[in-house]
Amino acid sequence: LPDVSKWANVSRLAIHWNTVVMLPSFEGMTNLETLQLDRNCLSQLPKLGTMDKLTKIDVNKNTLTAMPEAIGTMQKLTVVNFSHNKLTFVPAEIG
Repeated sequence: LPDVSKWANVSRLAIHWNTVVMLPSFEGMTNLETLQLDRNCLSQLPKLGTMDKLTKIDVNKNTLTAMPEAIGTMQKLTVVNFSHNKLTFVPAEIG
């Protein structure tokens, strides 16, 4: 992927149905509202940073073992899909 730190104004990012195994940090993407990373080969998510506008995160059908703790502080989230992963950790704010 290109340098996503310059994508501050992106509101929707969809990288799905690929074989992505690793992603760069999304810390500079403060306007992101929708993040779709489903159906890849991700075993962990990149640093999410402050995503106060995020309303949807879909990472189903990867190989994730943990939800990032930052998920528990994202108050606008209405859709959270971590199904079909290998989760062994869910932040206390969610669980």
